[in-house]
Amino acid sequence: MIRSLFVLKCFLFCILATTILPSIGSTQPDYASVRFEDYIYVDNIKSIQFNDGSSQYSDPIIPMNGRLYLSFDDLSSDRYNYNYQIIHCDRDWNPSEIEASEYVDAFNSDEIPKEGTLSKFTKVDYVHYTLDLPTRQVSWTISGNYLLLIYDQEDNPVLSRRFVVYEGIGKLRTTRVPSINAGGHNTHHRVGIEYWDLPPSMADRLHIAGIGIKSMQNNNWSTLSDQIKPSVYQAKAFVFNTAQFPSFEAYRDYRQCDIRALEFNGSNLLEIREELDSTFAVMPLNKPFTRESYSSEFDRNGRYIINRRDGNTLSTTGANDRAQADYNETDRIYGDYAWVILGIDASDLPDAPVYVIGEFSDYNLYPEYQLYYDKARNAYIGMLLMKQGRYDYHIVQIIDGKISYKHTERHDQESTQDYRTFVYYREFGGIYDRVLNADFLNVNKDL
Repeated sequence: MIRSLFVLKCFLFCILATTILPSIGSTQPDYASVRFEDYIYVDNIKSIQFNDGSSQYSDPIIPMNGRLYLSFDDLSSDRYNYNYQIIHCDRDWNPSEIEASEYVDAFNSDEIPKEGTLSKFTKVDYVHYTLDLPTRQVSWTISGNYLLLIYDQEDNPVLSRRFVVYEGIGKLRTTRVPSINAGGHNTHHRVGIEYWDLPPSMADRLHIAGIGIKSMQNNNWSTLSDQIKPSVYQAKAFVFNTAQFPSFEAYRDYRQCDIRALEFNGSNLLEIREELDSTFAVMPLNKPFTRESYSSEFDRNGRYIINRRDGNTLSTTGANDRAQADYNETDRIYGDYAWVILGIDASDLPDAPVYVIGEFSDYNLYPEYQLYYDKARNAYIGMLLMKQGRYDYHIVQIIDGKISYKHTERHDQESTQDYRTFVYYREFGGIYDRVLNADFLNVNKDL
């Protein structure tokens, strides 16, 4: 009897090993083809949202027991079986030198469990995919920086997203502090940092050289600051050289593109033009902002929401705007895409490439968001394919190989900006970085 049970277990294990296990991460993309940042690798993937699921405005920064929500559209209109993988990274967003078994419960990759949903009654067909993390197969066990990678059946990367899991150890507080640079008080925001009250069990064996703190602006990872390190831990608090507090250029509030309603011209649209298989939304021509022309705008610091509204429910501020930030799966399936015609007057701009950026573009310079010079209108004009929703954006130029806001948006220290701060820690002799805590700061929210 015992021998029969043993034979049966061996048989079942062989079946498991040859069927289920190969589908769970047996093949994975070569890291050489992966960018460890928020990035879209193929043209047919659009409208990616990745956050903690509480609202569309939230960030993918969660405590150890938190959850994450990913959604995206595939405009190729065919259903595919996409895979996903999570990769632990160090504080500089390089892959950690640890095995997957050291940061996940079982596996670090799997197929997206939910079949894609076809769009309904839209002129632009697409398949909508969603993923909730953690899953029964993929669950993290340690804090840190992580990369979520979506890839196809041929192991080609499709999209990647950064997220952070923190432990909530100690007390972390961030505030705005005065700039120490001449003139910086008009152009920059500086983030002050306090970190204190570690548990005694950790304070007694603290490797202070392993502590490093970084901040970023508006969920834009390209703004991540250099780390600052405390000089000492005394009286239950870390002591910092305040001259090293991170400083960020504060640009004017974001411009808005509101295409939640495509049945009529919204407040920021000149015309909605319907054709057989396409919708075109024409926006007024933007102008470069100067200090004299500046006025505060209601924005969401670069973020966007997927949302469709008719004339009875459309609103741009207040409680209704907050409600629209909540998830509505109907909008994600019935929401259509439109070609947004957008531009900026070129009269006062230098001859340099012009792009539209925001969270919707990962703050990257994707070719589809470039504006091109139109001599007849003396303006840079582009046609951007966007899903029904409300978008924050900036217009930038590429000058001397770098993104420049100088001639399009300008600085303003009264603008509202969000800042996220992370406390990293590597134990003495350790080979990976933990995230002990994280904090959120909104500057000028009450102005």
